[in-house]
Amino acid sequence: MLVNIGNAVKKFFPNPSLELVYFEAIANAIDAGATQIDINIDIRELSLPDTLKIEIKDNGCGFNDDRFKKFNQLLSADENNRKGIGRLVYLRYFQEIEFTSYFGKMQRQFLFTSAFDGQKNDDIIENERNGTIIRFSNYSMSKIGKGNYIDPKYLANEIRLHFYPTFLQSKKDDKELIIRIRLSHGGESSLLDVESFFETVSTSDFPTFTEKEIQIPGFNSLFPFTLKYHIKTQQNDKFLLTFAAIDDRTVNLDLVSLSNIPAGCHIIFILEGMALQGKSNSSRLELDMTPAESKALKKSLLQEIHEILEKEIPEITKINNEKVADIENKYPHLNGYFDVSEVGLLNTSCVLENAQKKFFQDQKDILEATDLSDEQFERSMAQSSRILAEYILYRTKIIEKLRIVDKAKNEAYIHNLIVPQRKEFKAENIRNDIYLNNAWILDDKFMNYQTILSEQEIGKLYQHLDIEGSNADDSRPDIAIILSNDVKSDRKIDVVIVELKKVGLKLAKKEEVISQLKQRARLLLEHYPDKIQRIWFYAVIDLDKEFIRSMKEDSYAELYSTGKMYYKEHSVIVGDNLDDGPKIPMGIFVMDYDALIDDAKMRNTCFLNLLKSGFKTPIVETEIQEH
Repeated sequence: MLVNIGNAVKKFFPNPSLELVYFEAIANAIDAGATQIDINIDIRELSLPDTLKIEIKDNGCGFNDDRFKKFNQLLSADENNRKGIGRLVYLRYFQEIEFTSYFGKMQRQFLFTSAFDGQKNDDIIENERNGTIIRFSNYSMSKIGKGNYIDPKYLANEIRLHFYPTFLQSKKDDKELIIRIRLSHGGESSLLDVESFFETVSTSDFPTFTEKEIQIPGFNSLFPFTLKYHIKTQQNDKFLLTFAAIDDRTVNLDLVSLSNIPAGCHIIFILEGMALQGKSNSSRLELDMTPAESKALKKSLLQEIHEILEKEIPEITKINNEKVADIENKYPHLNGYFDVSEVGLLNTSCVLENAQKKFFQDQKDILEATDLSDEQFERSMAQSSRILAEYILYRTKIIEKLRIVDKAKNEAYIHNLIVPQRKEFKAENIRNDIYLNNAWILDDKFMNYQTILSEQEIGKLYQHLDIEGSNADDSRPDIAIILSNDVKSDRKIDVVIVELKKVGLKLAKKEEVISQLKQRARLLLEHYPDKIQRIWFYAVIDLDKEFIRSMKEDSYAELYSTGKMYYKEHSVIVGDNLDDGPKIPMGIFVMDYDALIDDAKMRNTCFLNLLKSGFKTPIVETEIQEH
């Protein structure tokens, strides 16, 4: 063989699996016309890989001169649907592969190694016979990998799947093809980790298929495809296969998610066609197509499968409708981008990914347009609404996290969900911070902030208010918000202070919270009386009966809320003149966590429902450029 075999092995089979050794030997035997193939596996135990030996015997035509010549020439094959490199996988696992082949009255022997140069030994035998025996020895890997690779039951199932087209053709031609798999061992059977020691695969194992001729855009219409399918219902677990028949073997397309199939359904789809020949990679396990070809094939095949399943399994229509409703409810900003024929077949992540690609492509088209037409303008408005809906969906997730958290134990977790502790947010960075800062949970108007300080010393707030040299208070408000476009302007500003208190405080501690808020207001107004027009305080705390009594006695008014919320406007005296000094109003809201979370949920749901109502129009699919 006139190539560096060692390099070729690594190039064509960088990540193989041991089962490829069986597949290649079986494929060569079938090419040689074999109808009986025996696989004999011998190993002492799984932990002793160097004891592994495999013998594969067939009754094919043998390595005659023509077939032996092609074996010596890498990349030489009988037909266009053969790669001519499969035998190299042998050398990924075994250092020596001994061939003994019979054709007519000739016996031919040769040893295939990485140093193979085409040498052989021919002998004349007395009686005519045909067939080949391949013996694999000197296993070169440090371990087998897993017991499946020597387990006859596992191998039988994989062989059925891999050679499905071959067995179906044999059945159609009324020819028997049988493969027998045996496992022998010289040690304890419990050390082998296998389910059986003998299995067979034959044409009688395979069902009868219904056939449908289909056309796939992008492929030559003179050579239509054939979609074969077998569907039956029974009491056993559900079963699903979707693959392409390429070069007499199967390539798994993995198009349909098993989770979307009703219980008890056994479903097999096989796509065949001349256009598929040669369209698998060197390992014959994956498609080897252009992105455009692969996309067109899978899209058309999904549509055909969708129609067949809805016809053959009426129950699946109901399941699909439920899945469509569910995914549209969870991702309303992508409504109109979902391909309904995909929803009931692909897993949700694939459907979502495909819809997002279309969504992003529309965004790209609009952003790159130099002059928007009326149609593009309408699309740009729709895109803006969808982006907003995506943000509202994020808010829904935050609300759900707050709803399920243990309020008595996770004060810091709640704080970080609203605004991360020890962080500072500025208006000019809102685009980058929009998914970090959730001050909207308190009130949506607070997202119109100039600055938000989370668990920062009050002195930091003074600095942002342009107050110099004040160290009167070194406490840390949980959240401080400045509502103004420019604190240096003549326009007065509003300040919001939020305190989050853990559940379970005693009454005296709860009453102390209100007193602390008032003291904080006096300090702020003392330093900055001409710039602060109003201070708003929020205390989020559990409201038990005794604390509610205390607030009502202090003239707190109950506000409308899905939880419990009370409000009172206090007057803070600025300066030393306690009788006639200026009084500045400060409002204190006291609410429980239910009010905080459920009110935010109510506002958010209102926004989301309004946006959902505009997303029912199907989107005309745009072509997504493949790379």
